[in-house]
Amino acid sequence: MKCPNERADMREVRLSSTVGEVFVVDQCPTCGGIWFDRFELYRAKDGESQRLNSFDADAFREPAEMVASIRHCPRDNAELLRFNDRYFPRGIIVERCPKCDGFWLNRGEFARFQDARRALRQPKEIVIETTGIQDQVQSALDMHRSSLEDSPIIKAARFLSTPLDEATLRPTESGSARATPESVNMALNLLMTLLRLFIFR
Repeated sequence: MKCPNERADMREVRLSSTVGEVFVVDQCPTCGGIWFDRFELYRAKDGESQRLNSFDADAFREPAEMVASIRHCPRDNAELLRFNDRYFPRGIIVERCPKCDGFWLNRGEFARFQDARRALRQPKEIVIETTGIQDQVQSALDMHRSSLEDSPIIKAARFLSTPLDEATLRPTESGSARATPESVNMALNLLMTLLRLFIFR
């Protein structure tokens, strides 16, 4: 097969697929461009772009200059067209044969294609701006607590849980007084009265 860019004889290179099979693509030993038959581009296992490197690593990753202004398919000689697809990684120059659906990638474009696919598979980190949110949450909690402090239910619960002196039925200073059955009954009656007021108001 002849290189669409320089018309040089291309060499066969074996690649591993995502399912472990081996398939053959064609690479130009001069310009480094790669020809993929139909669907082969998508079958290549991640990292296989480095296996096609017959040049130094830096040069391989940089796109080569296109020699021919119009390139033809090495399979059927049809004119290659610039491939545009919204699902394809942007910024990668790929030409496609309209007859056999093969792909021609300039040197370095296959590595860029695999890098872009790898980036799409990485889970995106979600960054949430927390400036001011914590203060707003704290402010809402403080307001809620202050409204609870004024709640009649909270006041009644505090009153009912305060230890009383058996003789005077007044709150004790030390909190050491023990509740008698009479004081408990009186507190329960008071609680029931308060509940009725809230329910039937």
